[in-house]
Amino acid sequence: MNQQPYFTPQSPKSSVPGYSGNPTNSEKNFAVLAHLGGVLGVLVGGVPGFLGPFLVWVLKKDESAYIEAEAREALNFQLTLLILYLVILVIGFLSCFGMVFVLVPMIMQVIFGILAAVTASKGIPYRYPFNIRLIS
Repeated sequence: MNQQPYFTPQSPKSSVPGYSGNPTNSEKNFAVLAHLGGVLGVLVGGVPGFLGPFLVWVLKKDESAYIEAEAREALNFQLTLLILYLVILVIGFLSCFGMVFVLVPMIMQVIFGILAAVTASKGIPYRYPFNIRLIS
């Protein structure tokens, strides 16, 4: 059985609508910043991880299709994790063992945020393995 990887590296040209050419170093840096903004959220309590990608998306979305796509993907992932946190908190209050699972989104936030940042630093768009794409 041939199993697909979590993300498939593609050229920016083929996977980012309205984008042609290779991303500049500045575009790559802002894409990395958007993805690492979520990782920073873990250091300050886990929940505000959406602020970094949100700021990059709001400030840079009109300047570059590559930055816009990467910041939007990072923002959607952070919002997905925020929803997961809220579900886990509700389950935690309703049961005694639910709070143990609070670490799961934090671990995912760090691992996938670093993977995304490394991939984006190479100029390759990153798609998180699961993501509710609320912002399109």
